[in-house]
Order: sequence, then structure tokens, then C-alpha cells
Amino acid sequence: MEDEAGSWELELLLTETDSTTELRLVHHLTSPDQLAETGPGWEYYLDMLTAARNRGPQPDCQDYWPAQKAYFESLARPRHGSRHHVSGGRAGERGGGTRERIDLGTTSGVAVGR
Repeated sequence: MEDEAGSWELELLLTETDSTTELRLVHHLTSPDQLAETGPGWEYYLDMLTAARNRGPQPDCQDYWPAQKAYFESLARPRHGSRHHVSGGRAGERGGGTRERIDLGTTSGVAVGR
């Protein structure tokens, strides 16, 4: 995907378990520094999706950015006992660029790297 901010690598993964389909959205960032700007946006858009599905009130973007910026900055920093993993290229490719991976668990569906 490409917009005025540049190129965005997004992945949509579908997994079926017991007749329930899970959609996992993965946004591959080239640097953990992008997380502070991108994470709050995903929170906002996913909450908008939930509100639309439940026919509830739409969230206000100002409740997410810059309010959650510091939280996502903290996720981009290595925690005690952990570290960022740097790997080259994509699965199945030779060569390629370098990406950082920050495991955010299930935090709002936002992930960095591969």
C-alpha cells in the first residue's frame, strides 16, 4: 500500500478455529521509531471498526494521538531481559533489507517487522 506518507507493508492473516475466523492485521515497519506514530492510528481504526460493527459511537482521533504516543514509544524500547531481533530479508527470499522485530503480543494487532 502506498500513500502520501510513503509505502506501507501490510499483511492480513486469516485463521479458522472451531468455526470462528480470526483476522490478524500485521503492519511491517522498517524501524521501531515509527511505532509511536503508527500504533495510536491502529488503535483508533480498530476501535472505529468495533464501533461500526456494534453500531456504537465513533471514537475521536484526539483520544488516541498524541495521547498514546508515549505508550507506543515505550513498546519500541527493549525491556529488561529482552531485546530487538534484527533479521535480513523476507521469508523465502535471499538478501533483502534489514528489519527489526518487536514482539507486541496481542497489543491492538500492531506488530513491527517479521
